[in-house]
Amino acid sequence: MPKGWMWVYGLVSVLFGVLAVVNPVSMAASFVMVMAVWFIIAGVVRITMAIRVRKAIDNEWTLILSGLLAVVLGGCMLAMPLAGLLVAVIWIGAGALIYGALQIYAAFQIRKLLR
Repeated sequence: MPKGWMWVYGLVSVLFGVLAVVNPVSMAASFVMVMAVWFIIAGVVRITMAIRVRKAIDNEWTLILSGLLAVVLGGCMLAMPLAGLLVAVIWIGAGALIYGALQIYAAFQIRKLLR
């Protein structure tokens, strides 16, 4: 993968993080658009990387599929920002539910070990 693409991907990721931490109110207003552009760039980087390393790895098609899905998701978020925001909130909520359930399970497992 060209160094330029990795640099752009890294820069966009860092910029997204800095904006979210420094100015959360403004970031919330533009969250969907920033996420959409980030998904598109990430998808292109994944596809490019998969093509470049296809002889060195197995099942590179999964990386290509991941990239295509990211590009499609980014495009959908640009086309329908309100729906994109709703989906993002639902996924964050689902992730929090799963993470919380796993933490409770881990706490019970640790409790059993300490007895």
